[in-house]
Amino acid sequence: MLPLWMLYILRPLKYHFAKEENENLNQNSEKAFFKDKRFYYPLHTYVALESIVWIWALVVCSDSVNIESPWFDGIKPHTLGEWFQFTLVLGYFAGLNAIVGHELVHKREWYNKLLGNFSYTKFMYSHFLQEHIHGHHKDVATPNDPCSANYGETIYQFIPRSFFGQHLQSWQRETKRIKKVHGENVGLVVLIFFNKNTWFLLLHTGMFATIYLLLGLGAVKYQMAYTFWGTIYLETINYIEHYGLKRKQDQNGIYESINHLHSWNS
Repeated sequence: MLPLWMLYILRPLKYHFAKEENENLNQNSEKAFFKDKRFYYPLHTYVALESIVWIWALVVCSDSVNIESPWFDGIKPHTLGEWFQFTLVLGYFAGLNAIVGHELVHKREWYNKLLGNFSYTKFMYSHFLQEHIHGHHKDVATPNDPCSANYGETIYQFIPRSFFGQHLQSWQRETKRIKKVHGENVGLVVLIFFNKNTWFLLLHTGMFATIYLLLGLGAVKYQMAYTFWGTIYLETINYIEHYGLKRKQDQNGIYESINHLHSWNS
C-alpha cells in the first residue's frame, strides 16, 4: 500500500508545508524544454516498467501458470480483501500509465504515439487517441464534451457519463468519417468494417482471449479489475481537469477559443 500512502498522505502533507509555487516557465524556457529529448526518457522508462508489472500481475493471478517463488505464489491474492488491495494499488499504476500515455500521444513521432496508445490499450481504452484529439480538444469546456465535468456534478455521476459518452461519440464520429469517404447511403457492413472502434473491440476481445488461453480465468479476472481501476483513475483525472469551467458562447452559437481559463492548473 506504500504508493497509495505516498499519494494520499505524504504528498498532501508536502503541499501543505512546502512553499507554494505559482509561476510557470517563461516562453524561452518552455520552448527549450519542449525540444529537449531527455524528457522522453522517464516516459519511455515508465511505459516499459509498468508493462512488465502488468504482465507479472497477470502471471501472479494465473490459474494455469504456477511459479514457485515468493515473487509469484507468495503474493497471489486469495481473499476478497487481498484482491481489492492488490488490484487497487496496481490500478493506480495504470492511472499513472494513462498520464504518461497522454503525454506520448501528443508527441509528433510515430513511436511515441504508438507507445502512448499502447498505454491505454492495456486497460481497454484504445479509443482514447481518436476521441481525445478529435473530440475533447475541440469541445472541451462545452456541453458537447463528455470529459468536461459540470459544476455541481459529483464524480459518481461524471464517471459513467464520461465513459459511455466518449464511446458513443467515438462511434458517431467514425460513422460521419466513413460516410464522408464512402457516401451517405453506405451499407451497415461498411459502417462496421471501416469503423476503427470495431477493430479496437476485436483487439480487446483478442487480448482477453489470449490471457484466458495462456493464463486462465484468474488472470482474466485480474485484467477486468485492472481495466476497472485504470478507468476510474483516468476519469477521476478528467473530472478534476475541467470541473465547472465553461467556454462562453456568442449569439450565433459559436464558442470562444480555448484558453488557460478552461483547465485547472493543479
